[in-house]
Amino acid sequence: MSFYVRSRTGGLRSSGLLRLTTTLALAAYPAGGVLMIAGPASGLSEAASSLGGYALIALSLLCFALIAPSYFQRIAGEETRLLDERELDLRRRAYAFAYQAFTVLALLGVIYLAIATDTHPGRRIELWTPHAYEHWNTIFWGVMLYAFVLPTAWLSWAAPAPIGEDED
Repeated sequence: MSFYVRSRTGGLRSSGLLRLTTTLALAAYPAGGVLMIAGPASGLSEAASSLGGYALIALSLLCFALIAPSYFQRIAGEETRLLDERELDLRRRAYAFAYQAFTVLALLGVIYLAIATDTHPGRRIELWTPHAYEHWNTIFWGVMLYAFVLPTAWLSWAAPAPIGEDED
C-alpha cells in the first residue's frame, strides 16, 4: 500500500508540475547513485562525485516531497473507501502500469547482476556489482522510491486533469 500526505490546500498541483517532479524523482536518484559510484573511476574527484551524487539524490527526494500531498498521489495512496469509482479505476490502471514497469526494471536488474557476476577481473569487460552496505542501501531506497512514484507518474502523464485545474 502506498501513502498520501494530506495538505491544507487539497493537494491540487498542475499536471505539468507533477510530470516534471515525477520524472525528476525517477531520473535524479539513479543518476546520483551512479555518479557517486562511478565518478571517481571516470576521473572526477571523490569529493565532486559525492557532492554531485548527494545533490541529485536530494533533488529526487525534494521532488518526492512535492508529489506526496498531490491529488494524483491521493488517488494512488488513499484508503479505497474514500475514493469514488472514477478514482478507483484510475488507481487500478496506475497500479497495473506500475507493476508492469517495476517487473521489467527488476528483471533487467537481475539480468545485469547475472552477467556482471559472471565477469571476472582481468577479462575484457568488467562490470560493477554491489559489494558494500552503501551500495545495497542505495539500491534498496531506489527500489522504494520507484515503488511509490511509478503509479503517480503514470497518473500525471496519462490520467485526465483533475476537476478544477486550469490547463494551459
